[in-house]
Amino acid sequence: MLASALPSLRLFGVLGAVVASLVALGLPLVYFGLGYGALDSALETEAKVKAEIINQAISASPEMWRFEEQRLGELLDRFPIQLESEQAQILTDGGELIAASDHMIERPIMVRSAPLFDSGMPVGRVEVRRSLRGLLLGTWFAALSSGTLAVVLLGSLRVLRAREIRLVDAMFDEQERARVTLQSIGDAVITTDAAGRIDYLNPVAERLTQWTLAKVRGRLLSDVMPLINEATKQPISTPMGQALRENHIAPFTTDVALVRRDGSPLAIEDSAAPIHDRQGRVIGGVRVFRDVTVARGMAKRISWAATHDALTGLVNRHEFEERLEAALATARNSAKHHALLYMDLDQFKIVNDTCGHSAGDALLKQVSSLFQAKLRESDTLARLGGDEFGVLLDGCPLDRAELIAADLLAAGRDSGFNWDGRSFAVGVSIGLVAITERSGSRADIFNAADTACYAAKEQGRNRVCVFRDTSADRPGAGAR
Repeated sequence: MLASALPSLRLFGVLGAVVASLVALGLPLVYFGLGYGALDSALETEAKVKAEIINQAISASPEMWRFEEQRLGELLDRFPIQLESEQAQILTDGGELIAASDHMIERPIMVRSAPLFDSGMPVGRVEVRRSLRGLLLGTWFAALSSGTLAVVLLGSLRVLRAREIRLVDAMFDEQERARVTLQSIGDAVITTDAAGRIDYLNPVAERLTQWTLAKVRGRLLSDVMPLINEATKQPISTPMGQALRENHIAPFTTDVALVRRDGSPLAIEDSAAPIHDRQGRVIGGVRVFRDVTVARGMAKRISWAATHDALTGLVNRHEFEERLEAALATARNSAKHHALLYMDLDQFKIVNDTCGHSAGDALLKQVSSLFQAKLRESDTLARLGGDEFGVLLDGCPLDRAELIAADLLAAGRDSGFNWDGRSFAVGVSIGLVAITERSGSRADIFNAADTACYAAKEQGRNRVCVFRDTSADRPGAGAR
């Protein structure tokens, strides 16, 4: 825009000079031309009129041609009436002066003539002369006036041009500041026209999207830089489209990834806003986004750490309790049955004491992987603390839960554990409790499962004990 404005200003200056020159030269020339033409026509007409009157007088009195000079002079002065700046003469064909008016005129002069006849034969001519001094004087005043007008006009045009130059300079300075700002800020910035076609990318946007401005200028933003949901990988609409359609700022969105030129996703936070002209009409939009890969990854790690055990990667006790509360709600509201397994490793203390904590950690990781492989995707395996594990069997009636508990028991018994050439048998005591619409609170369920697990240990370890509510006041547990 500014690049085209400077040549326009130069053209404006040239046109202003041309207009001023036309005014300075054109007006006096037009004045002189019109005045000269009018004077020529008037003298021509006057000469013909005088010639006609004198021809009529000669026809009536032929002797007047040679002997009544005074009478001829009167005719020259009166018909038509002669101006002071004008002189009339009667001349023979040979140029001999017959009669003339008394007026003296100043040079330069204009001369026009008309023929005189006697008996149909040309005998002389009438000449009418008029001074051009008045016309030239008027032309000079016209030139002076037009010159003054041209100077005023040229001065006004120069003032306007200087003002336009200052405005252009101010716009250039503002645009340059905006450009430098956009080039320097840490966020990526993309601007589009009202149709969503790209017209600018700052360097950060080029780096994050892997596109250059030259490659994407004029292309639709939604085609070049699509957005997807980071979790589902499904395409989502861009905030720029919303901002242009609804004519308001679209705020930062979360869980969004930008598909870059090489097809790789980039976690971003972005917002968009419409750009308006002076009349408030939407003429484009601006999209601002930033790379939040590190921040979002850190947030995920923090969130994961808050709900998972760092050693085994399993759900921790707090998250397990939250999921148990959700299972209790579905049991009460939808009569859905679930089951909880409370498991305690039987040989963990021996391994930990004889081989060290590293061996104990390795054992915990091994049994975690072993148990996880025996569970359904809908089930939750958690490390509740130390060598204790919990399993929440979602949508699982008691009889099915007993079969799963038996599989876990067999898997632990058959696996064994080796460390530095030493072998250890792996056993697990399991307490099982059903979760139904009649179940008590979360604490009640944990107490029941713990009671069943304790009963399994008391009855010889490495077995499953099912908690059965045999009376309203006294719970009991039965081994299997």
